Amino acid sequence: MRAIFGAAIILFGVFLVVWSLGAYDSLHTQVSNVTSGARLDRSQWMLIGGVVALLVGIAMGFSRRHHHRLH
Repeated sequence: MRAIFGAAIILFGVFLVVWSLGAYDSLHTQVSNVTSGARLDRSQWMLIGGVVALLVGIAMGFSRRHHHRLH
């Protein structure tokens, strides 16, 4: 079950990264950054969030959970 959640988070992270890279390269974003001098716009936050989601998903998918039985 944990691996399924990890895979879902990885897919969400990939979606965010791809979408944010497309938005970041748009003419509107580049003009907005030049005119406003904004450092981090929405597309950059989405990219950061996508990378974090990828890392969390990978950690969830590959971590092993130890079950301890009580005797």
